[in-house]
Amino acid sequence: MGTLAGNCMASFGNFGAGVNYCYPPDGGFLAANGKKVLDDCLFWVNVYIKREPLLDVMQRLTAYVSGKVQKAGYRARVVTVAQNLRLKGYVQNLDDGRVKVVAEGDSIDLDILVRALDIKNTLINVADINKDYSSATGEFESFFKVVSGAGETDQRLDVAAEKLTELIVVNKEILMELKANRQELKETREDIRGSSDAIVGEIRASRDAIVGEIRTSQDAIVSEIKVSNDSIAVEIRESREVIADEIGELRADLKESVKDRLTRIESDISQIKARVGL
Repeated sequence: MGTLAGNCMASFGNFGAGVNYCYPPDGGFLAANGKKVLDDCLFWVNVYIKREPLLDVMQRLTAYVSGKVQKAGYRARVVTVAQNLRLKGYVQNLDDGRVKVVAEGDSIDLDILVRALDIKNTLINVADINKDYSSATGEFESFFKVVSGAGETDQRLDVAAEKLTELIVVNKEILMELKANRQELKETREDIRGSSDAIVGEIRASRDAIVGEIRTSQDAIVSEIKVSNDSIAVEIRESREVIADEIGELRADLKESVKDRLTRIESDISQIKARVGL
């Protein structure tokens, strides 16, 4: 099968790997407009099969593309399409803001490239394509991107897009992990809440038990104090009575002793008076 037909078939056979040899006019991938790309590929395959071998001549396409085509990854897209079509040549940014495309190959492959050059998406917006055909010189060995200087940033946009895709996948995985972690945290929080409720219940029960024991102990202590007070009062009363009795006896003994002494004194005084002659 010829180059175009083989590329179109390879496009669908390797779709899962991201290889797309047939591009829609808006520059989107096969997944974006699959039916239209399929129709385009079938159309060109039929044309390729039916054409005469003598018409398959090598030509050179020189195209000047204007619009929003610089610093947007446009050249990388052109390189991908041209290399998939097995074309040879280059794509280059011009100082006036346009992009120059020089490609050599089969005329039908060049027509497909022209259709693919008309890209309109968020980053790229082709306004006009000025093209010219001439005989191929065979001076190119591959299709490449001409880099004018180190200050160009769009030469890395294709790599950046791949990295961005990887980053999106990683972010999705992280988001899924975060959702799982959030669910796990939610369940853990509920477990903690249940444990907290149980702990609070146990603390309240323990507090009530302690308060009950303290009250019981207080009542027992008060009762013991009352019993002790009663016992002490009885002992004090009994001691008071004993002391009063002892004091009474002492007073009686003392009174008798005083009487005896007064009697002896009076006797002595009488004897003294008698001796004196009173």
